[in-house]
Amino acid sequence: MAIAEDPWLDSSEPALQGGAWRTVPLPDGGGIAEYLIKTEEHSVLLTRIFPF
Repeated sequence: MAIAEDPWLDSSEPALQGGAWRTVPLPDGGGIAEYLIKTEEHSVLLTRIFPF
């Protein structure tokens, strides 16, 4: 997924948890992915996928 290269994608939005938590739509309207940006570790943790 592109979030590993750029977790601040234009299509991403803040998640309900706030802070560094984000959501991004999956391609072709397949759902959304939720993830946490760990800036101190320079990594992204994919936490959930919500299929539609």
